[in-house]
Amino acid sequence: MRSTSSLLFVLLILAACGDPTTEEPPIEQEVTQEIDCEAVPQTTPDFDTTLATNLQNSLERHLETSGSPGVAAMVVTPSGARWYGAAGVSNADTGEPMTPAAHFRVGSVTKTMVSAAALLAQQEGLLDMKDSVDAHVPGWSLGPDRTLETVLNHTSGVFNYTDDAAFLGRAYTDTPPSEVIDFALRREHAFEAGQGYLYSNTGYFLAGLALESVEDKPLHQILRQRLLEPAGLEHMFMEEYEEAVCPVSQGHILGDPGPTEGFSASWSWAAGGVVSNLDDLCGWAEFLTRGGLLQEDTFEQMLAPTEASRQAREPYGIGLMSTNRGGIEVMGHTGSTMGFTGEVFIHRGSGLCVAVQTNDFFGSPGAFSVPLWQILNVALGPFPEP
Repeated sequence: MRSTSSLLFVLLILAACGDPTTEEPPIEQEVTQEIDCEAVPQTTPDFDTTLATNLQNSLERHLETSGSPGVAAMVVTPSGARWYGAAGVSNADTGEPMTPAAHFRVGSVTKTMVSAAALLAQQEGLLDMKDSVDAHVPGWSLGPDRTLETVLNHTSGVFNYTDDAAFLGRAYTDTPPSEVIDFALRREHAFEAGQGYLYSNTGYFLAGLALESVEDKPLHQILRQRLLEPAGLEHMFMEEYEEAVCPVSQGHILGDPGPTEGFSASWSWAAGGVVSNLDDLCGWAEFLTRGGLLQEDTFEQMLAPTEASRQAREPYGIGLMSTNRGGIEVMGHTGSTMGFTGEVFIHRGSGLCVAVQTNDFFGSPGAFSVPLWQILNVALGPFPEP
């Protein structure tokens, strides 16, 4: 998820407030497989030791200016060698060191999964990207031009609810998706569908409800059965809708853990509700971009940036960002949600993947990832085109 910098004042107010309380979250499906949450992944023996040292030094060098108490990162090379690194602390109050075993809220990386599930449903004839949202999610009369494609590629013009600072006053109460949408649609649309680019978390709530309608099951079950299980991703789960596979690492707001306590992930849901470790982030990127999940023409539909997003200098297709990291053209997604920021990007032609997660809402994952990609480009490049 994204929030604008104007939310800083509200967050500071929340930091001074007492601990909020919420109702018990609605867990609808349990993940029963036992996983060793304490096991710290180790850099593989085939990873170049000099390169590993340079990557770790880079993490530590950029920690102070990143705005985050801690960071964890991993690299998967084209040969499959793996590097893991961490710097700083996982909890600013206790001083516990950060480790690459941590599990983070990954925020809008969730959008890649919701979009992939929608495109799979399209391949099977359950829906079409050109369908109006109203055809699958009646009740809001968004009009025939606000299609599933427009809400997934941010050209629908539907107001982004996290741009309204008032949502933070409600974000500690479990709230059904329909009420989050109601909250957003109090505000006027930014533009006519297809006439601009506005990153909107609200659109993904609408898409999540559409998926539930055509699949006749809850979104977290759709993602698990369609994506996570086939990909063998054991450390990912939808927070508050499934039993936690492992505890979520401590998040922070401007270095303070307090305001993140009691946050209801129902306000993230289809826009940013997934929790993951580093391994599963790169595992997901590999499965999505190189694993044959989608037919080639469907994947190209997902990847192709809209003209409006290009004009906004944020090339974005259907739930997938295209960008440059360290001189390398990559695809993936960034993510920010209560207490965390991060990203995962992959070079499709080679499979080189970098995942970075920080534990502060105002942390900058790019402060770490761009130097990592630069180091990798010098050490391992050039890379083949897909």
